[in-house]
Amino acid sequence: MSKNKRSRNANLHLYRNPLPIEFINTSKSDFNYTLINNIKEGISPLFFCSLLFRSAKEYFKLFFHKAPSPVIIDLTFEEIFENKYLIIASKDFSQRDLLWYGGYFGTGNLSRSQPTWFLRKKRDLDENQKRRFPEDLTAQRRLKKQIIKEQQVEYEKTFKKFVSNEQEIDQKEIVKRYESLKALKKDRSSIVFASTSKADEDVEELQDQEEYVLTLEEYLYLKLFVARNSMYLKYVKNRLMLKPDMPLNKLIHEDSLKKTLVRFVVYSALRNKGYIVREGVKFGADYLVYDKKGPVFQHSDYSIVIRDFTGEDKDIMSAEDILSRLRIIGTANKKMITMDVECNLDEVQWEKIKEQWKTLQDNKSLDNLFLSLLSKFSIDQLLIERWIPERSR
Repeated sequence: MSKNKRSRNANLHLYRNPLPIEFINTSKSDFNYTLINNIKEGISPLFFCSLLFRSAKEYFKLFFHKAPSPVIIDLTFEEIFENKYLIIASKDFSQRDLLWYGGYFGTGNLSRSQPTWFLRKKRDLDENQKRRFPEDLTAQRRLKKQIIKEQQVEYEKTFKKFVSNEQEIDQKEIVKRYESLKALKKDRSSIVFASTSKADEDVEELQDQEEYVLTLEEYLYLKLFVARNSMYLKYVKNRLMLKPDMPLNKLIHEDSLKKTLVRFVVYSALRNKGYIVREGVKFGADYLVYDKKGPVFQHSDYSIVIRDFTGEDKDIMSAEDILSRLRIIGTANKKMITMDVECNLDEVQWEKIKEQWKTLQDNKSLDNLFLSLLSKFSIDQLLIERWIPERSR
């Protein structure tokens, strides 16, 4: 294998591109303390005094420094549909963009991925900005191509009549039409849209009609991992706080607790390994996995299908189901990975947990119980590919 190909394959590895979440950097005082502990021989009094002075300076700075106020995300909670949807986040642009661009959490209900409906609608009304965007340039090129095609047909008809002398046509007119057609073919993007007089008024009166949707797994990950474990979203330098602090047993019914845990244990495992995880229902899967920059820059390479082995009725997929999923996922140029989830708790233990879940009222106790249950699950993953005779001979 060539060096360039090895390098290219290494860059495609799932662990090479971490999620845009970063940990707190170690302070200088901690670094100096580590240096002192690692020194086996004696140190000079001057070096010791300098380290002591810098450590004291850091201590007083932290003691008198006012803690930065946390970034607060205000959420309005709606009905949970089929134990997966929906939590509707605030329409506030800064909060919405923070969650999306900071870690690809949530989606717009009027957009394919990120919440861009308002910007696209405003752009459509603002004639001065239309040609700055790729999709508008594509529309212009298609319109230009159609105009060229129509003028080509007219030119050929006129030229045919001129050659056959069916109609008296001036040669200068033929040359003029030819030069016009040649100029159109040379520049396929010079289409100017006619502006309307109400465009500016419409832009000013336009209101954002798009809601911002978080899935249940995304909300749980933000609440239990990002905010709880002092991890920061990209571009955020202080703590994240979700309000209101909804008790988990108000969002998750005790009868749906196991099903929620099965989905979340897979979601959190993928996120913690550095994957970017999105919903995959339209591709016949549970999740889509992005291993590079995210859904804005690339298509997903993997589709995740969860198989639940936690109960007596094990989720064993039939051959027809596997083949149909492989066909759909393969058509979208993705690979299928099954995640088999097992649990070491029996039904009697689950009944006790469900009763405890229903009676707890303290938010912190509910969060701790939910996190402790994650350790009771195990995951086995399997890559499934469709056998193609033409490629396997």
